[in-house]
Order: sequence, then C-alpha cells, then structure tokens
Amino acid sequence: MLALLFAALSPVSAETVDDGFQAAVFPGAFSFAERQLEGRSFDVFEDHLGGRYDCWDELGIEDFNLQIPIEAVNLALKDSALEVTVGFGSIYGRDMLVYGLDSDTWDTCPEFEVQLSYVELENAELVLALRPAVVDGLLQLELAEDPRLTGTLDTDFEDLPDDLVLYFFEEKIFEIAREELANALPELTASYLSDPVVLGQQYGEFDVDLGLDKTEVSSRRLRMAARTSLSWSGNDGCPTADRLDGAPGLSPTLDFGDGEGSSLGVGVTEGMINEMFLSAWRGGYFCFTEANVDEFLGYMAGSFDPGVAGLGASAWLAEPPSVTIGERGIELFLGGAGVRAFGDVDGEREELLDMELDIRGLLELGVDGDLSAFVMSLNELELDIHSLHATHITKESDESDENLKRLLEEWVAGWAASQAQDVTLFSSLYHTLGMVIRVDRMRYTEGGIKVFTSLFDEDDPEVDRAPPDTSFELLDSTPDSVLIAMDGADDRPGQLSYSYQVNDAGWSAWSTEQQILLEGLAPAVYEIQMRSRDAWLNIDPEPAVGWLEVTGGTEPVKGCGCASSPGGGGGLALLMGILGLTAARRRR
Repeated sequence: MLALLFAALSPVSAETVDDGFQAAVFPGAFSFAERQLEGRSFDVFEDHLGGRYDCWDELGIEDFNLQIPIEAVNLALKDSALEVTVGFGSIYGRDMLVYGLDSDTWDTCPEFEVQLSYVELENAELVLALRPAVVDGLLQLELAEDPRLTGTLDTDFEDLPDDLVLYFFEEKIFEIAREELANALPELTASYLSDPVVLGQQYGEFDVDLGLDKTEVSSRRLRMAARTSLSWSGNDGCPTADRLDGAPGLSPTLDFGDGEGSSLGVGVTEGMINEMFLSAWRGGYFCFTEANVDEFLGYMAGSFDPGVAGLGASAWLAEPPSVTIGERGIELFLGGAGVRAFGDVDGEREELLDMELDIRGLLELGVDGDLSAFVMSLNELELDIHSLHATHITKESDESDENLKRLLEEWVAGWAASQAQDVTLFSSLYHTLGMVIRVDRMRYTEGGIKVFTSLFDEDDPEVDRAPPDTSFELLDSTPDSVLIAMDGADDRPGQLSYSYQVNDAGWSAWSTEQQILLEGLAPAVYEIQMRSRDAWLNIDPEPAVGWLEVTGGTEPVKGCGCASSPGGGGGLALLMGILGLTAARRRR
C-alpha cells in the first residue's frame, strides 16, 4: 500500500531493496482474519483408510467423510508464537464401512465388516501454536507444537468385536480431523494476515512486488519486512549520461509501537525511497524534453520579448533526487537541476535561458480524514541558482540576469510553495480482496515513514454504504456572479465533501468548502449540478440541480430567485425550477 504511494510520486525502473518495506500486524487485523475464518466449512473424504493394529493385519474405514464447520476463532499473540483457538459446530460424518482383516486363525482378532452409521463430534475445540516463517517470499505459519483437538465423540457402529477396536476407530477419527485442520488452517490464517500487506499488483504504469524475507512475533504484534521491487512499464525518458552505484539513506528497523488502535502498520525507509529515485534517474525519467515541459513554458512565456516565437525547453537532473526523513517530514533535495529554453528570434533559433540550480524543500505527506485522501504540502522551498544566463527577456538590461535570479529564488519559490499546500493526491480508502482498507494516519521517524490502517469486511456494520443527500441555497448575487452554499444530510455524523459542475463541463475536485462563487458569467443559461460525499466515499447518486440565467442587465437577483421587475432590466436570475429557490432536485 505504501509502496503504491511512492510509486505514484516517482516512476522507477526495476530495482529491489532489502527490508525497505516493513509492516506490523496488530490485534485489529487478527479480528479481521477471525471473521474471515468463521463460517467456513471443511469437507474431508477418503475412499480408504487403513493400517495394522494389534493382532489384526489391517483395520480400516471405507468412504470416510467428515463435515467440519468453524463457528468461532480467536487469534492471540504470545511471546514467540501465534495461538489460534478454533471452536466448531457439530462435526459430522455418516454411512461408512469399517472392517478388520486377519490371516491368523489362531489369535483372538477375528475378521469383521460392519456399518458406521454416523460420527458426531460435539463441543470440539482445536488449539494451534503457530510460529511465523518466510518461505519463497511468502508468510507461512508453522506448527510450533502438536495441535490439540478436544470434544465429545458419539458413534453408531452396528457391532464391534471389542472396546479395543472402538478405541482404535475413535482415535483415528480424532487424528484425521486434527491433521486436516492443522494442514489447512495455518495457510488460511497466514493469507488473511499477509494479503492486506503484501499486494503484488500493477497500479497504472507501475508493477509493485513485495517479497517477504523476515518475520517475527511478540506479545504486541506480528512484524514483517520485505524485499521490494518496483518497475516502470511506461515510456522511457531520455538517457542519463552518468551512472551512480548505490543510494544514500538510512534503513532502520521501524518501531510501530502498539498500533495506536489500527489494524496494520506499514512503512518504507529513507534508503528505499532514495534507491527508487536512483533507479528512476538511471532510467532517464528525470530529464524532460520539449514535449513534456508545456506547463513550464507557459509560466516562462511572459518573461520573454513578445517577438520571440516557437518557445521550447528541456530540463534535467545531473544527479538523482534524494530525501532525508525526520520527524518534521521529508527533506527533498534535487541537485544539479538544469533548464534550457529556446525560441525563434528573427527567424533564427536561439538559446533564451540557460540555468543550473539546486532545489530544496520540506515535503509533508498526510491523510485528510474528511476527504479520505492522501494530501501533500511543500514548504521551505529554496532555489540555489549556480549559474543563469538569459536573453530577450522583458526589459532586458545589464542587470537582467541578476534580477531574474532574485525573482526565481524569492518570488517564484514562495509562489510555488503557496500553490503546493494540501494538494490531494489519491484516495486513502481502498476496496480490495473482499475487504475495506482505510488509512488512519501517517507518522514520520528518523529514516522512515509509517502508515497505520484499519481493516474491515465489506459487510462490516461499521462500513457506511448510505450516500448523503445534497441540498443548496442562494447566498448572494450580482449581475454577473452568484454565491451558492451547498449542504448535505447523511446517516452518520461527520464532515462531508462537495463537488460541482457547470453545464456538464466536468466535476470540480472534492473539497470541504461548501460555497461556490461563480464570477464573470456571460449572458446565457447555466445548469449547475452539486453533489456531496461522505468519508466512506459514498457519493450522492442524484446531484442537486439548479439553473442560472444571465440576461446582461445591471441589477442583482432578488431574494426569491425569480426574474427582476420590468423596470430593473433583468440582471442575473437564478431559476431553480418550478419548486422555487432551494427545492429543485433531479430525482428518479
């Protein structure tokens, strides 16, 4: 999961990092695994079971069958093992044939063949002590001691030679049930505990593969560490001339504590992130040609003389990016950045800008619970320009380079940081593998980042499935603008987020801001759709709808939202359908 976060932030070519990804499984995740196991049923069938016993050549059972329903499961952490206690419903088998074979006519073991009408094991309980291990990159739970199965057995044999034979068959039934469960339950339990952590999948153009290589258990948590491989499957960038071996950065053992009430803790180390950046840099993904610097050219266009045409640019990093992680956040360093811009001047292609600089900033990643999204802020942005030469810039003079340098180092850096505050990245709520994963919080520590998550069944009552209902009202208007307030009613308390669109032009980003200010509206009729969303990402399926008519007059709308009087010249009229200002809704 956290690998997905950093894959979204930095493209990478194939690279493997030992213990760069770490995770801790807490009792909350055990509850999830317990619920997955409860209600399962195992069917055991064997055509023939037999073996030598006492003076019989063979005692056996044909058509052996058992149905084993699981009713309750409890997982508990011990100092060096995971204890699994399983309670069963009635374990039941029927219509079997038992027999005894003996070739010696002089002993006391007669041959026999009788019907076993049914087998019933009541109040059955199995206790397993499991020790975690890693095999071929996957979590396995191995038996730390012999499993213990108890219960009350009831059988209906037609007739048996003696109690010794009865004891043999009853012990055989216990043994088979115990072995079947001891083989099946550890694997299932391991998958339910590790699947939410180790998701080897493709996300967009990133292949993410986590292979476990360490695991241990304590009285507080089950801890895992993994070799992490991420590969970029998109288009290659331009090649990087220099090649570096190894990346800086700490790779400490991350302490997840007691989980702070979450089900899982997952984290990545500073060393892993830097290795990812190095891999990306080696692949040439941090150099940009004219084809993908359009936004930069848009910002720079106003700095050059109007007579300059055909602007183009390229940018690159002479060394890979690196991060240093501490309690304040992620200190990002982009060293050896270079930018060149070109343009056509009097029909000749000329270099307009040549700049080399270092970029530093404090990157803060967090979780916005109201938006159920990862958010990012960039603070303390600094540009250290080593060299700069520019021509054909507006108001060019002998001091133009120094003026432009100060502009970039001070104003542009401040402006860029102001634009990068609480930027929504992507959702922090996931539906996968029949469960809901909710990211609760992020924590920084020296050398690593920790993310804490909670797990829920899809049908868990705590998972909200009811969408909110959106409403709105007009707050204010002018001849060419309108201010509208959105609201929503939900089945549970909590902050809602809102989105809107005008004339089907595309929905705005989700925000907790409840007011819409539309300005500079040209004379026309506008349809505004408004919708709300709760923290479980349930979206109102029937957006609230209102209509605006801008007539080009001079007076603002009256409070009723109807057209102004004839003497008023029209103005901006908000027509909310036949039901009035606040009642218009598009419904089935």
